[in-house]
Amino acid sequence: MRKRRERVKDHEQEVRVFRNRSLVAAVLIVLMAGALVSRLFYLQVVEHDVFITLRQQPHAGRAAAAARGLIYDRNGQLLAENRPTYNLTIVRERVDDLDATLKRLVQILGLPKDEVETFRERSLQRQRPYQPALLMSDLTEDQIARLAVNRYLLSGSRSRRS
Repeated sequence: MRKRRERVKDHEQEVRVFRNRSLVAAVLIVLMAGALVSRLFYLQVVEHDVFITLRQQPHAGRAAAAARGLIYDRNGQLLAENRPTYNLTIVRERVDDLDATLKRLVQILGLPKDEVETFRERSLQRQRPYQPALLMSDLTEDQIARLAVNRYLLSGSRSRRS
């Protein structure tokens, strides 16, 4: 019969292994925390001006919408094309005097006097507060230019591309 060697646990070695593993884990945690803090410093301090610019220009960070393709029928006739359209909207709650603003819009856009009543009806349509009301759609380039030049006179109205 062979005599088996009995292993006796070496508590000192187990303590050394535990300490070494704990030290390695602590070093890794400190390195990861250091990496996070350094990245935070870089974004907050070094890149500060970039983010201030993006905040002040909300459209600077966005990609422009891709143009859609032209749609033809089977005979080659164009059915739908890419054409930007601009709409004139007004937010009633941001306008001090709605009637004066509507009259000013009619004068600026060079519309007939009967358009004032159409504008008034459209602006008073039932909707939620601070939701823009559509006054005109598919504005011409001339109308867009006139609105842009006189924008300072028109609180609460704006022309938007759709």
